Amino acid sequence: MKGPIDVSRQETRVSSTRTFATQFHCTEAEYLSAHWAYLRHHPWKTFLHLRYPIVVVVASALVLFQYPNKWQRVGPLALLGSGILAFALLVHRRNWRQKFKDSPFGQDIVSASFNDQSVGFRLKGRDVVKGWEEILDIYESRLVFVFGWGKNGMVLLPKSGMSQSQIDELRTLFSDKRMSK
Repeated sequence: MKGPIDVSRQETRVSSTRTFATQFHCTEAEYLSAHWAYLRHHPWKTFLHLRYPIVVVVASALVLFQYPNKWQRVGPLALLGSGILAFALLVHRRNWRQKFKDSPFGQDIVSASFNDQSVGFRLKGRDVVKGWEEILDIYESRLVFVFGWGKNGMVLLPKSGMSQSQIDELRTLFSDKRMSK
């Protein structure tokens, strides 16, 4: 595990031509926050992935409401469904933690740049540049901004190290780009 980086957490420039550039080293909490934000913004995908334990819990609850005297038979089934659901969420979290350790976000400094035409990220020597029309999702959590494209393309931008005025400038840029779509 790498220790903390001595360099400033983020170096940020904002100019009047609406250009934003930054470098950051992502923390595990920020990475996990991006994944939870993704799940909150795509509840249908989450439901489909966890549909079986959810159906067991909901069906058990309905039976308990209809026939309260059957709790001895249905109660263990509801507990089993709840346990499977909790286990599935814990497995998700464990997988995200492992993915973070193996990802460029967990190992290197990432460069990001935004302007009126595109969004660019430099991850481990690989450049990812997407035009604003390719960005399908932009949402934020308490710790990060999340950009999504395609089926599973997702990248994050941590808020830590940015001033409130820089965050507001990015929000303005994002809302302008959403309106122009």
